[in-house]
Amino acid sequence: MNVRDRISFEFDNHDKKLALDKQLVNVKAFSELDKAGLEHGVKERRLLLYTTEFGEKIYIQYPDKETKNTNDLKIRPWDFRPKVLNSNGEWMKDQSFKDIWDEIDKLNELDDSYLSLIATLFLRCSMLLDTKLVEEEYYYEDINPETDVILEKGKITFKWYKLTLNEECLQYISKKVPQMGGNFSTKSYLIMNDLLCQNEDCKYYYRDKIVKNEEWKGKIGRHNTYRTHASIINYLEGHLSFSQIMDMFQRGMGVAPLPDSKVEEATEGLVKKK
Repeated sequence: MNVRDRISFEFDNHDKKLALDKQLVNVKAFSELDKAGLEHGVKERRLLLYTTEFGEKIYIQYPDKETKNTNDLKIRPWDFRPKVLNSNGEWMKDQSFKDIWDEIDKLNELDDSYLSLIATLFLRCSMLLDTKLVEEEYYYEDINPETDVILEKGKITFKWYKLTLNEECLQYISKKVPQMGGNFSTKSYLIMNDLLCQNEDCKYYYRDKIVKNEEWKGKIGRHNTYRTHASIINYLEGHLSFSQIMDMFQRGMGVAPLPDSKVEEATEGLVKKK
């Protein structure tokens, strides 16, 4: 069985419900992280969630800036940001979704035959397929974010659906694209992106459930973000015109989630709706 066969999958509404159940577990886990004594810009915590075989350390750092929003309707008390440190002591620049789309475009310029694999990985991540429920101890550092001086150290126990990307697929892609986001492995970049999407789930759950007292259906957050990445790939593959993807962004108010009807096209048949 080749790499493409190993990561291909089919999905239906039941699979989407299973994904939402996992999303809710993670939102609860991240929302309950102890923030006592912490304040954005004053004292922040770096929680080490991953260490790659390349010696890279992948953290989340919190509380982030949206925890101090002066508009009560826009405050997001669970806001965090991923931080990646490579073995040379270099921090990855904080990535926006625009930066990620630029990285996808660079991949397209190198070898567009890899785009369908990346799209498939994104769609797998959107449904938390490559995750495992773990309860592990993680080390943290409380720092002064202005000086980067470590104020305290410790460890916590954390239970969540942790991303475990398909290593065979990663090795295959990394032969062509060994690094992304600068001097960082493709693996660390994809994990960083997943943590960004996790933060989107936390923020929109809080907005919908806590602020608006409405049901959170899980589409606004991880789902829409990953599917927007897949739409960018669908455009780069030539399946969408410039006007079509711009219209999708306009109608989506800044996001352009790939509809179910387009997933097979974007992934060259690797992902199908049942």
